Amino acid sequence: MGTMAQVFPSEQKLLGAFYTPVALAEHLVAWAIQDSASRVLEPACGEAVFLAAAARRLADLGAPGELVERNLVGYELDPNATAGAAEMLARDFGLRPSLAAASFFDVEPPDPGERFDAVVGNPPWIRYHHFGGATRWQAQRVAEDAGARLTGLASSWAAFVIHAASFLKPHGRLGFVLPAELLATDYAESVRRFLTQRFAETVVVTFRDRVFPGALVDAVLVMAAGEGPGSVEVVEVHDAAALNGLTRGTSSSGAGKWSHMLLPAEAAAVYSRVGAHQAVRRLGSAFSVDIGMVTGANQFFVIDRSTRRRFRLQADTRPVLPKSTPLGAVYRATDWRSAAQAGERAWFFMPRSDSGGAHDYIEWGQSRGFDRPYKCRERKVWWKLRDFVPPDFFLSYMAHKAPRFAANEARAGSTNLVHHVKAVEALGLPGSAVAAGFYNSLTLLSAELEGRAYGGGVLKLETKEAERLRLPLDVDRTVWAELDRRADLVDAAVRRGDFEMAADLIDPIVLGQGLGLDAGERAALRAGWRLMRTRREERGRSRP
Repeated sequence: MGTMAQVFPSEQKLLGAFYTPVALAEHLVAWAIQDSASRVLEPACGEAVFLAAAARRLADLGAPGELVERNLVGYELDPNATAGAAEMLARDFGLRPSLAAASFFDVEPPDPGERFDAVVGNPPWIRYHHFGGATRWQAQRVAEDAGARLTGLASSWAAFVIHAASFLKPHGRLGFVLPAELLATDYAESVRRFLTQRFAETVVVTFRDRVFPGALVDAVLVMAAGEGPGSVEVVEVHDAAALNGLTRGTSSSGAGKWSHMLLPAEAAAVYSRVGAHQAVRRLGSAFSVDIGMVTGANQFFVIDRSTRRRFRLQADTRPVLPKSTPLGAVYRATDWRSAAQAGERAWFFMPRSDSGGAHDYIEWGQSRGFDRPYKCRERKVWWKLRDFVPPDFFLSYMAHKAPRFAANEARAGSTNLVHHVKAVEALGLPGSAVAAGFYNSLTLLSAELEGRAYGGGVLKLETKEAERLRLPLDVDRTVWAELDRRADLVDAAVRRGDFEMAADLIDPIVLGQGLGLDAGERAALRAGWRLMRTRREERGRSRP
């Protein structure tokens, strides 16, 4: 399956399958194979796109057919794919290389004298929730044997990268197509660290356009060579056709997330310098970020006014942020009441007992199967949600232009589409001012760098990623007073999706007056935010 990445939906989703464009395979192979005697491994070969490219490359370098055949090796879990690959290589190249129908995780690294000059391919991108059982255990074991510990959230490709490196000669070359999650996710940190320790040089190529149309996850090329420890460089090109004109830039030690390396030099310098400012803190230093309520059946647990009246549930409900509500900088009680009166689903069903109207509603829900979804079955009492304290703020889990952060003056809860943000220390500040202050170019840029792009160009912020956002919190009280005065203007701008206007209102106060940044430094942060946001949005638009 090395020629495959993840595709949704269907059986291919479970296999991590998505076939590699020939141009990508040929570029990686041309880089990885340096001479006609190179031994080449494709560890999850699928339809052998990489082995075919390797056969052409070796022949172009002057290798006779018997040497090419002897030096190509492939493994593939699916025996049908293995048979198809063998048939194609025999038909198109007259070659019968060593192809085995086996899980790569079952294959032990060879003795030093039998190791490979190049390992190339596209390992399966099976997400952690489909990657379990004995296969996950094997993957974690082989990664640990190679000196890297993977978290339980790691997808299958992470272990493939680490295990594959064990098959290389000390100065060998690894060329893989991997998900762009490599650049930014927490679980990929062990892979990033491994690459910079194992190899002298790692180059990651990202694309402005999607190279796997239809996939929900972006792809990158990883080219790692030599004996480490070494450096890493992230380079961006428009699409696969631009790979031949690839130019190199500056390199980094590779510590932390690699998405930061896509920033222009001036923006990166200001971002790094301001991040060390004594007034700038991580959001998680003052707030906890938790997912909203996971009901398992929102159609049952999130109700509208007519349902509440019909079943007499007035004493059994709590306010909830309606799904369709466009958050601004402040979510007021009047916002909630307007939505409720308009027929929006504005209440959680949260009874203390199954008596009265609640009893009738629970029976109604059971008759329609709402007790059968997984989350409901797992509860001791399927209809009893955990209690919650209304959060101080809401933060969007997924966003298009930018994340929305709103003071929760309505004292409502939310489903897991919106995060609950609670102060863990007494800041003594107006909530509206804190929320308005969120919409500055530094914080919005940090959201692009700490979060990840998802299908359709959506920005996704997991709770731990959200807690790493940079927020100027320890600025002078006069700054907060001015922010409070501007909160209504910021709220209006955010509600209509005009984040640029919100930043125009906030940057001179928070970044200028609060942090002492001049106009040029503020412009650099804004330019960095725009670039990262535009890059994410354009990749989303490139999906069919």
